[in-house]
Amino acid sequence: DKEGRSQSTADVTLSVATELLAQLRIMQKEQLQAWAEERRSRLEEREARLAAEAAREADRQALIEKREAREAERQEADRQARAEERKEREAERRAAEASREADIQARAEERKEREAERRAAEASREADSQARAEERKEREAERRAAEAAREADSQARAEERKEREAERRAAEAAREADRQARAEEREARLA
Repeated sequence: DKEGRSQSTADVTLSVATELLAQLRIMQKEQLQAWAEERRSRLEEREARLAAEAAREADRQALIEKREAREAERQEADRQARAEERKEREAERRAAEASREADIQARAEERKEREAERRAAEASREADSQARAEERKEREAERRAAEAAREADSQARAEERKEREAERRAAEAAREADRQARAEEREARLA
């Protein structure tokens, strides 16, 4: 009886173990299917996330490229504006320099004209001074000639007076000699 019961217990145990093993296999298969389903779902979700992320990255790159294009356009416009500004400043600088040069030349011409006028006035004053000097020399020569004429006339009159005085003295001497001769003749006749 003990062996029979042991055999029966063993059979029951084996039957239970077999059933449990079958249930375990069913459970493992269901778990594997559930895991595979969950894994496939996670993979699909991951692929969807990756696709969405790739779309977002593409959008982000497109925005970046658009911003870069706008920035490049802005920089180009800014560069052109700065170039135009430089050209305008250069044109203004050249115009100012040309104006300064023209002003310098005008002042130089004005200085030359004033110098020419000054020299002309100085030459006119010099000519006038020389004319007045010549006039003074002529008047001095005329004065000296008149003075010499007056001196010659005075000397001529003095010579004339001397000659008349000599003639008067000679006549007086002749009369005196004649008087003495007549006196002597009278004295001789009286004697």
